[in-house]
Amino acid sequence: MQFYSVKMKEVGNRFFSFLLMHSFLSHFGILHGEKKRRS
Repeated sequence: MQFYSVKMKEVGNRFFSFLLMHSFLSHFGILHGEKKRRS
């Protein structure tokens, strides 16, 4: 049972980091797009 919880924690961490990176990239892309449109 311990192995299962550890595995879930690992998957959760990976998913969380991926989500964080995705939101950061999309946010940065939106900002970049806004700058490009203005100039």
